[in-house]
Amino acid sequence: MESCSHRLPRFKASEIVYSDAQIMTNLERFYAHDWMPRLDAAGGDMYVFAYGSLLFRPDFDYAERRTACVRGFRRRFGLWSGVYRGTMERPGLVLGLDYGGCCWGIAYRLKNCSRTGEPYKTLKKLWRREMFTDAYEPRALCVVAEGTRLQPCLGFVLNRASNQYAGHLDERTRIHAIEGAFGTRGSNRDYLLETQRSLAHADLRCSHIDGLAKKLRATPTDS
Repeated sequence: MESCSHRLPRFKASEIVYSDAQIMTNLERFYAHDWMPRLDAAGGDMYVFAYGSLLFRPDFDYAERRTACVRGFRRRFGLWSGVYRGTMERPGLVLGLDYGGCCWGIAYRLKNCSRTGEPYKTLKKLWRREMFTDAYEPRALCVVAEGTRLQPCLGFVLNRASNQYAGHLDERTRIHAIEGAFGTRGSNRDYLLETQRSLAHADLRCSHIDGLAKKLRATPTDS
């Protein structure tokens, strides 16, 4: 493979991974100040927008799933992964929502997300899964399905202030990072290809995913 213009970073778990108590405190803060008023206005139901691994591994129960589009954000391999799809010494790259354009994915509907409701346990699962570092920011997104806005809809947006934010990498660096990384949830290569398959199963396409997958399949595995 040709040389890359970016060196892969290294991380220390002690510097980026939150304790479980911190994760739950952050959830409570978000829920009380940002989310509970939206739930009250919507009668307790909410949506979660999936654009990456939540497409093929949601790991939670839901009442309904709908093909939907988020406006103002696009899907991008813009986040270094030192746990799930890489290691601290050899991080991989995973997806996030970054500013600009639009992104098609799946919206999962959760019912009765009060603190005493079962779906609140889903929020705990999501925070432990997605918010164990500062890599993402939870946001209420503008998500539309068949002309109807789904409110409120939670999504995880790339935090550009995080040191895990990968910025604007050239394609060779992305391929190099993805092809050689392996973490607690498996290979980075499988993550990309599973996302592509899940989008195709939902009759959706993403030029960013398709382009990287094509180049990845053409890359020798011993490169």
